Amino acid sequence: MRTGIIEIARLTAVFIAANAAVLLRMVWLPALLLALCGVFFASGIVPNLPALQSGDAQQLERALLLSWKFIALGVLVPIVMSATAGTAIMRFAVFGEDEGRGTLVPLIGAPTLRVMGVNLLLGTHVLFFAVLMGIALKSLGGLVPALIAYGTPVATVALLLLISRWLMAYPMAAVRGRIDIAGAWAFTRPIYGRFLVLVVALGIAVFLGVLVLDGLFVPGGAQTLKALSPVFRQNWPLIALGSFLSNIFVMTAFFSLIAIVYRLRTQELEQNVVKPIRRPVTDSSGQNP
Repeated sequence: MRTGIIEIARLTAVFIAANAAVLLRMVWLPALLLALCGVFFASGIVPNLPALQSGDAQQLERALLLSWKFIALGVLVPIVMSATAGTAIMRFAVFGEDEGRGTLVPLIGAPTLRVMGVNLLLGTHVLFFAVLMGIALKSLGGLVPALIAYGTPVATVALLLLISRWLMAYPMAAVRGRIDIAGAWAFTRPIYGRFLVLVVALGIAVFLGVLVLDGLFVPGGAQTLKALSPVFRQNWPLIALGSFLSNIFVMTAFFSLIAIVYRLRTQELEQNVVKPIRRPVTDSSGQNP
């Protein structure tokens, strides 16, 4: 893909600005349900947070029994809602299709289910990698204490490098009609450097944007759930509103970016296809008819 980083960012920004109304219609309901789910999740987790962090087996078991439904919703709802909004955005960016035209919500079909599958697969990979690195750091930390301090950021960077190679599985699932993690790895190879820079830049923009929204809507600014516990019940509408706006920003920017990169990379591959040379048609005498 010959398009530079600045041009890709410009094309993504132009796409979002030119189609803001359509994109907002695609993402508002998933963003709202995700925000309400986050408030529900926090309402169940905040009271049990000390027990979950205590390390005591009995307290942890009791807290998990009380919190399992909140944890389950906190896992499943983001998988479904991000896939619903993401599929609509990616198919619109690649095909120009507005499958939810005339409705206020994005439609759920086979492409959405495939994107949910990608969410599950990548989530499993992230969880496996995190557990593996956690075991390794805990085991080696007793021998080399410095590994605990330096190992965590190194593991985070390694996870980013790994997952960014698989992100093209999202538009491939939404557009090509199949879940292909290995294909996404190969598809990203020639553009990996530029794509990684864009993903990191987007992550920084999202972090700053969420920080600003937290400062505006969360009492006292960005804080932990534990710090929010005393004021959570009184201020949950503001927290939900901040989460709603954050979700709109994150899902729109993320899925628009990977869809634009996918479209540009696909166009390049189509231009580089070498057409077979056809032999001239001749009659029985060897002459062209």
